[in-house]
Amino acid sequence: MAKEFNANMLREKFIIIDNSIDDSLSAPVIAMSNRFVIPLRDYSGKVIETFIVRAQNMHCCARMASKIYQTYEKEGPISNRDNKFNWSEAWEDIIKGYEQRYNKDCWVAIYNKGKIIYQSKEHHIFLDMIEKFQEENSGEYENAVKIAKKAFLKAGKNVEIQYDSGIALVIHEANNICRCGVIIRSASKTTTFNYTLSSKESKKTEVANGLYLASNFLEAIQLAFMIGTINGKLNKGKINKTSKEYKKNMAAQDRLQVIEDEINSFENLFNIKYRPEKPDSDLIIKDAQSNAVALYELSDD
Repeated sequence: MAKEFNANMLREKFIIIDNSIDDSLSAPVIAMSNRFVIPLRDYSGKVIETFIVRAQNMHCCARMASKIYQTYEKEGPISNRDNKFNWSEAWEDIIKGYEQRYNKDCWVAIYNKGKIIYQSKEHHIFLDMIEKFQEENSGEYENAVKIAKKAFLKAGKNVEIQYDSGIALVIHEANNICRCGVIIRSASKTTTFNYTLSSKESKKTEVANGLYLASNFLEAIQLAFMIGTINGKLNKGKINKTSKEYKKNMAAQDRLQVIEDEINSFENLFNIKYRPEKPDSDLIIKDAQSNAVALYELSDD
């Protein structure tokens, strides 16, 4: 629907230290989140509505962003529909199966105009404050932390707020070509790989599919890292094959195979070019396993 689309997903960490409490043992409050801003534009390029997704993990955040853009492409603006978009149904579809069974704390919060329009499970209330202040400050996100600190001062609390963020995913779509960059954080290094995705049908935007493919890579990387780490534990005798962690690992391997099959299907359905080559799950598993084994050997010395 839109001529052009630009967005990115951030991994964020807020550390809130209450200096008004005279207690050296008081631990700081930590609020973590993945944040994706989805601007929806009309044919002229004007933003007609914006949604913000916050979620516990990166792949679920990207998948919800994909669903938002997909429903916008099919049915137009979301906020004022007579037939309301079913946020709960969309989220349940994202987490069904492995996520629902093994990640009980998986949460999401969707914002529009600084207010929550849908949420599932609990998240830190500070994140809601940031979205509210960002909206009140005409969308200037960089100043939201400063405004939050002033709000605490008005409430009689001398609070220090430390903010750290990093890009996890960038996406750009123009002229029916979707370009994505995905950040890979392994046990030993951080790298980036990029891909372009276009439809084999002419004149069709592919933002939703580009985002969904990115979510698959993000999940595959996370699963591969976890599998390798647990393999390392098994290798060093820290767990056995009757443990819950081992059973989770078996389920994770099954889920990884499903994800890789989906990626292969995408490669058959769309024109996709990688630069450099796409992540290799087997190599990520081996790297994580080697690092886990090395750490346990070091701790055993």
